[in-house]
Amino acid sequence: MRAASLVAVVLLALGSSRSEASRTSARVRYVTAKRAYLDAGALDGLARGELVKLTRNGRAAASCTITEVADHTAVCTTSDARVGDELPLHAAPAPPLAKVATLPPPPSPREIADAQARLADASIPMVEFHDTSPRLSQGAPVLRLSIGHTAMVSFGGGNDFQQERIDVTLSGLDLHFLGLRASVRATALLYTDAPAATRFRPGDNLQIYVWQTEVSSREEGRRYVLSVGRIWPYHAPGLTVVDGVQAGWRSKEGDVEVGGVAGTVPDAMTLAPSLSRWTTGVYYGATHARPRRTVRLLRHEARLGVRGADGVSPQLELEGLVQAWLAQIADTALQTRATLSTSDWSSPHLEALRWSLNLHPKTWLRMLTSFRYLGPRPADFDAFATGLLSTGTWYYGDLSAMVDVGPRLGVSAIAGAAYDGSSQNDREWIGLDLNFPTLLSAGVLSLGYREELGSLSGRSAHVQLATVRERYRLLVRLSYFGDVQSGTTGSATAHTIGLFATADARLLAWLNFRLSAMARFDVSDIAGGSLPTSLQLRADLAGAL
Repeated sequence: MRAASLVAVVLLALGSSRSEASRTSARVRYVTAKRAYLDAGALDGLARGELVKLTRNGRAAASCTITEVADHTAVCTTSDARVGDELPLHAAPAPPLAKVATLPPPPSPREIADAQARLADASIPMVEFHDTSPRLSQGAPVLRLSIGHTAMVSFGGGNDFQQERIDVTLSGLDLHFLGLRASVRATALLYTDAPAATRFRPGDNLQIYVWQTEVSSREEGRRYVLSVGRIWPYHAPGLTVVDGVQAGWRSKEGDVEVGGVAGTVPDAMTLAPSLSRWTTGVYYGATHARPRRTVRLLRHEARLGVRGADGVSPQLELEGLVQAWLAQIADTALQTRATLSTSDWSSPHLEALRWSLNLHPKTWLRMLTSFRYLGPRPADFDAFATGLLSTGTWYYGDLSAMVDVGPRLGVSAIAGAAYDGSSQNDREWIGLDLNFPTLLSAGVLSLGYREELGSLSGRSAHVQLATVRERYRLLVRLSYFGDVQSGTTGSATAHTIGLFATADARLLAWLNFRLSAMARFDVSDIAGGSLPTSLQLRADLAGAL
């Protein structure tokens, strides 16, 4: 019995791996007392449970029922079969064909555009972020170094110069003490060939500007903040660079900060340390996120301080800043500064007011308006300010609107006005820009025009091509300027053509190269084949580690 079972297993295995052509009959290959082993199987049309008829020499011999079936072998139960008996085969039924789903037609361009508009206008609810990771530091220190050379050639003007420039920035250098980090930012300019006449620091062929030498602690999670050195104070509107100290205290959530600032103000021309001007005061800053309200994000800060200068009475000053993001359609900002002299408590001054409103109700529409006011300032701005900056009232306002007509055209319109109360000069302008993002395969083409009125009237126009690729960027701009010049014998218009081009290339992951060129031509001299009025070339190599 065991031998018969072993033979059956071998026959089934051999039959399962055999591949033959279609046959019309099968044979009994082996028999036992109750089973017959056939050389045909499921792929030949046999099925489990099927009753088949065996023939011997063309006559009916026996009947058997299929109990086991493989691809090309089968076992049936019978006691009358003999080796060599045959049975007819019928073709196996073809497997049903899988139903192929019929794909819907692709959406039309209008349907795609409508879906994109609905997606862009969809309200995406903000969720509260719960940070469960350990508090991180400000990150690894970053060193940035830029080396550049500028060459200026003024044909017939005598203002040629050669200038080398080095910019160094080091930020976030961990001092491993009380969470302190060091930051340094400086610029060095060297005129190897100085211009014959200059309006800024004449005679200084080597100019060094130190913008920042700060040791500070502003790590996330710390309740205190501290900055010492040449600092740019946080949350103290109206203050720029100060040689001194800032210390503050944060709320547990980090959204509110209060503190004080004290120090001297460096020389406005050279940024050299100076004791002739000073400032001190207290400040606060707060940020509130309200994702489910109309005002989604609100930021406000204020500073109450005193400033002083040699020969001038100290000035009390109050400056505040408010910024608000309204739902998904607008954001606005307002900053103002008022002062009061300690020598005249009855005459407060509104020194500055700045306001802006940015509306973006749709993805294809954006409107921006802004207004600035500068009032009379006390004479504590040293010779640089009183000599080059207006001390009267000054107004500025503008309005612009940008509309994306479609993926191939963007339209921008701008209008504005400015008035200088001390010189009684006014200026108004209106203009239009057209952007074609897909018109040229080389990049984005832009066209623009400005008409200027008032004391300094004229007009200008430009055509610009910008290309952005993975490893390089290129911008070329051709401009026309028509400036109306007034004189004792009447007015005349000076026509000038300007050409500007810049190319940026990423040489390595940490190294970039930039080459810029700018030239100006008098239109009256172009016909005669004259050289440009001026030509300036600049090359910069910048890296970050």
